[in-house]
Amino acid sequence: MKIPDFVLRFAGKQVAKNLDLQEGPMGTKKWYQSKTMWSDAVTILVGIVGLVDTHFTGGKIATNPGYGVVLTILGAMGLYGRAKATTTIQ
Repeated sequence: MKIPDFVLRFAGKQVAKNLDLQEGPMGTKKWYQSKTMWSDAVTILVGIVGLVDTHFTGGKIATNPGYGVVLTILGAMGLYGRAKATTTIQ
């Protein structure tokens, strides 16, 4: 049984309304104005610290449970930033 297109469009609009999604073109901004980009950059730097630590000092930082918590928080911040983004990056 095929669901009619008008039913799917109506359901999509209701989901968008309930999730407070916006329609229409997004504005633009520079990459350095993006919280998501900064979160990603810091995540990469923390990952490099863990890689260097594991390779040269035996993993004293990377095996610390707090290190995993920091990476998890940074990843969550990146996802949150992407979900709440209202502008595109130039």
